[in-house]
Amino acid sequence: MSQRVAGLEGYIEISVCLPFLHIVNSHTFLLSVDTASKHALQGYFDSLRCELAPKGISVLVASPGHIRTQLSANAVSADGTKHGVMDPATSKGISPHRAAQVVVEGVACGRREVVPAKPIEQLAPYMRVLWPSLLDSILRWRESHT
Repeated sequence: MSQRVAGLEGYIEISVCLPFLHIVNSHTFLLSVDTASKHALQGYFDSLRCELAPKGISVLVASPGHIRTQLSANAVSADGTKHGVMDPATSKGISPHRAAQVVVEGVACGRREVVPAKPIEQLAPYMRVLWPSLLDSILRWRESHT
């Protein structure tokens, strides 16, 4: 979701942490297409940031990790019925208030990117670039132990 914020010369893109956690969760639908679309958004807003910088317009991409909301409980299954179960990772996520606070702080500090998430999830973007094989191993291990 892109939002032009009144009083600011910039855009905030709210994505998800999935581009960094290229996961396939056996307990839900395969997420490869959704993850690919998030990668595309990340690339688009990185390019947009470069194009708009000479005009003094900033672009912040917020990629939240797990946030304690009812999203997984309210999700709809393939047959249209409500999932009705809170995902364990979501229930242990950060509060929506904290996620919003991280985004607002990112805007105030002129950051290009923020990851409102628990510390371990905040490492994923760096691991993806610096040590991708370790991130792959961690994600495979995590999937096999859920």
